[in-house]
Amino acid sequence: MSESLKAEVFALNYNGEALLRECLPSIVEAAHRSKAPCSVTVIDNESRDGSVEMLKREFPSVKIRLSKNRVLCSFNEAVRESDADIVLLLNNDLKVDPNYPNFVDPLMDVFRDHRDAFLAAPQAWTFDGKSYEGSLTKMNFKRGTLWVKSRFPGYLDKVNTPGVTMQAGFGAYHRQIFLALGGFDDLYLPGMVEDADLCFRAWKTGRACYYVPQSRVRHMGQATFKKYFGKRRLSAINHRNYHLFMWKNITEPRLWREYLLWYFIRPFYFLLQGRPEFLWGTLWAFGRLGAALKKRRAMKDAPRRRSDLEIFRISENIG
Repeated sequence: MSESLKAEVFALNYNGEALLRECLPSIVEAAHRSKAPCSVTVIDNESRDGSVEMLKREFPSVKIRLSKNRVLCSFNEAVRESDADIVLLLNNDLKVDPNYPNFVDPLMDVFRDHRDAFLAAPQAWTFDGKSYEGSLTKMNFKRGTLWVKSRFPGYLDKVNTPGVTMQAGFGAYHRQIFLALGGFDDLYLPGMVEDADLCFRAWKTGRACYYVPQSRVRHMGQATFKKYFGKRRLSAINHRNYHLFMWKNITEPRLWREYLLWYFIRPFYFLLQGRPEFLWGTLWAFGRLGAALKKRRAMKDAPRRRSDLEIFRISENIG
């Protein structure tokens, strides 16, 4: 039973005092409602805005963990030191949908019902609750690159149906599997694509990621990243990290042939569109080529139960 499992919620924060004040009360309340024992910890990544002082003053029941700012990779050490069975990894711009206050239990039930579960992802809406945002995600390889989309043809007909998802940036994770996979990879810092990388590796080892619309959150969406990096630099980081994902993870020869063909076409396409940030991302990736190949070699002997193509076929069946 999910009641026999222990959970811990980790909320990652960097200079998000206002966001925490708005979002954290609903998370604390959801933890209290949970049938399973569930604590709440905020991981603070060297905030300078008074976040820690505010937490001590206004949220005495919430544990505080101080960390170096390694973005999502800050979760890794916290998960390693947790004694929970299931860890719920959230950002500071997430709050529980007030119409679905029982946020934790539907996620915990997935690990009771599915022995292969690695991730249980809640349905996400925009912060104002007016539009569906994501978590039911497809992962495809098209025109020589990885594509991860929550808005695909027909998605609105499926968003209220439980099933599998290929990737989500937040949700409940099986702690031991998370640790066995090595958690979020610092290859992608400061971030973006590392969540897709983690879920892809889980799928490859025979695990599964589940979509749980009975659990709902509202998400502001890259609130901190947009503030500190800007739109064009985020696009460059994203494009850089898709190359790193390819170099690290993809082993199927057919996909490599497609990648190499489009590698020489895509820069001209983006330059003609006036989008040099994509060329910038491609060149930027070469600075981490050696690290990506080292990680690829390290994974060579890891157990694999699914091929790249099998994973993308699972994705095709989502919608």
